[in-house]
Amino acid sequence: MAVAGAAFFAEPLAAGAWVGVATISAGVAGLVLAGRARRDGLVVAVANAVVIATYTLVDAHAARLSGSPVAYAAWEAIATALPIALWARVRRGAAAPPTDVASLAVGLLGGAATTASYAIALWAMTHAPVAVVAALRETSIVFALAVGRGVFGERIGRTRLTAAAVVVAGVVVLRLA
Repeated sequence: MAVAGAAFFAEPLAAGAWVGVATISAGVAGLVLAGRARRDGLVVAVANAVVIATYTLVDAHAARLSGSPVAYAAWEAIATALPIALWARVRRGAAAPPTDVASLAVGLLGGAATTASYAIALWAMTHAPVAVVAALRETSIVFALAVGRGVFGERIGRTRLTAAAVVVAGVVVLRLA
């Protein structure tokens, strides 16, 4: 992603930024591999990473062209929410997600939080190199690890703890770069 972003946007990164991005990437990879994922799971994870990198580049470019990354994110959410809801209703029929007020409120709140989060990331991509913002965005995996431990009581072994520390070290390197 970082190489594609730097090339696509002609945003050369300083050596320290490359080290930070690489360190974050290594930490995220370590967290994935620490889960002892099977080979087919890794293939899906890599394919998903390619999709994320692609839409990040496209959306960052579109947000820059639009001149308003927040409006772009809002329209993107609206344009995708309705077809997805319709598809779910057609595909699942009676088993589709409930449409009671409480469920809709929770769904709308979650959608608003997701849209706001992505709008912030897109805004950041209009002010900083896309590769750096994308790498920082992936640090959310460390927060997911903390939530898994704190809320669900998941065990965090040394390997995962070390990988999370590598991600944090990458953030520090980026900050100092």
